[in-house]
Amino acid sequence: MSKPIKNRSIESRQLDNEVQQSKAIEEYMKTLTPKQYKAYEIARDHLRDSFQIEKSNGFLGWVKKNQITLL
Repeated sequence: MSKPIKNRSIESRQLDNEVQQSKAIEEYMKTLTPKQYKAYEIARDHLRDSFQIEKSNGFLGWVKKNQITLL
């Protein structure tokens, strides 16, 4: 039995949002200085699973500065 069309479009939008966010994170990471990248590694290492770059002040500031819309 196939899923209702409404659910498929919601899943499709969620996937599009995840892809868009991944690309934004990738672009953001390219902008980090060596010092910023080291701080990122330390935060990721110390916080482990609770670290979310998409919620970090640096990433959110970069998104705002570059006028990127993430859903």
